[in-house]
Amino acid sequence: MHYQPRLDTLRFFSVILVIISHWLPSSELIKAIPYLGNIGVSFFFVLSGYLITNNLIKLKNQSLLNSFKIFYINRSLRIFPIYYLLLFVIIIFIPSFYDSSFKYYLTYLTNFEIYRLNYWPEEFSHLWSLAIEEQFYLFWPIVVLLLPLRKLKASIFITFFIASTFKISTFLALSSSFIDLLPYSQFDLFMFGAFLSIYKPIIDYKLQVLKNYQWMFILISLCLLVYLTGSSYLVKNITLGFLSIFLISSTSLSNWIIKVTDLKVFVFLGKISYGLYLYHNFIPLIERNLVGIESKNKFMKPILPNIELPIYHLFLQCILLLMICVLSWFLIEKRILKLKKTNY
Repeated sequence: MHYQPRLDTLRFFSVILVIISHWLPSSELIKAIPYLGNIGVSFFFVLSGYLITNNLIKLKNQSLLNSFKIFYINRSLRIFPIYYLLLFVIIIFIPSFYDSSFKYYLTYLTNFEIYRLNYWPEEFSHLWSLAIEEQFYLFWPIVVLLLPLRKLKASIFITFFIASTFKISTFLALSSSFIDLLPYSQFDLFMFGAFLSIYKPIIDYKLQVLKNYQWMFILISLCLLVYLTGSSYLVKNITLGFLSIFLISSTSLSNWIIKVTDLKVFVFLGKISYGLYLYHNFIPLIERNLVGIESKNKFMKPILPNIELPIYHLFLQCILLLMICVLSWFLIEKRILKLKKTNY
């Protein structure tokens, strides 16, 4: 599938929702929409299901062995380098973070560890979604590459049904607030993206008919999301799934969405969005050391003034995150991506 820069913009906006929920947990926006970060992650899962399914279908014209090899090499080149670099830096500079849970971070099992511990491990908490992504990569390529297209369509609905059934049954049996961190609790969202990859021409045609009323659909959907923030995982996921399908399709149909998603600054921020997501939870800790609020780390000395204004600290965090992500992109990620075997 050819590169679609507008989807990078959507990816950036989904990451921003997560960053806002982590950096400004007491803000009025979070009070109004307490699941704002979950909305961002959910959209990312749908988008991921859409892109991965599209590219796996494209790989079906290769031999089976070559298809698996290309997929996993390309995914590894995109995800592993800065992920493991981050963990290495943490071990060196913040050895106190190296505990019994570290082996779960190394093996992309953070979601299982958080479920087991039944609490969020502070700076590492956001890694649960990356773990689910990796677990999805182990499961879905086998389905797409082994099944003919007509059976693949049925497998999307079957996987959605199994995921939904798993979500409902485990919630009723365990009543844990961390159930949605288990892989199959989120696979229904990936299936919305897979569904879109198969039926996009039909969906685009239907949305074209409703083109003049798209703003009304978005407004109703956003109001519904706010209303459903306290609802069950299943209801929220279904609502987010349909809204995500609409937004992805609208990048080629709605004039005002096209204008926003074509802005170069948003496209670039979308390109570095993996770094934005991966690094953001550690930035407040770094910023607190740099202004002298915390001094536990011997490698980071206070070099910036500590001004008692929340907006000042937020500004510093934004600058630090952007600096690190831009350097990460140009010095590491962009260079490694040139090794990829396809435009994926």
